Amino acid sequence: DRPVVVVTDEARLGAEISDGMPAGFSMHLAEDARAASRLMRSFTPAVVVVDIRTGSAGGVALAHDMSQDRRLANVPILMLLERPQDEWLAKTAGARATRTRPVSAEVIARDIRELASS
Repeated sequence: DRPVVVVTDEARLGAEISDGMPAGFSMHLAEDARAASRLMRSFTPAVVVVDIRTGSAGGVALAHDMSQDRRLANVPILMLLERPQDEWLAKTAGARATRTRPVSAEVIARDIRELASS
């Protein structure tokens, strides 16, 4: 299975993404950017799905930190936004794709498959 790191502090969102995870991918849940960084020390994910407003460091900080790490710089990031106006911020931070919430698990699963194959 190809690992996908999902970063959210909302249990319901994590469960929805887990239930919709595409075949051939395994989900690794982190409650914030710090926990995600710790997780990614032991493996390189195929994709990272991160909520822009997660925890204290947030999705933007995680995307920036990943861009500075040679091992993680090319990992595609799907950033989940609260409002469409945040798309510029997400893209500037390094997100390859964005979705404004609410978004279905099916759409996220499709994005994961597309990002992992790009």
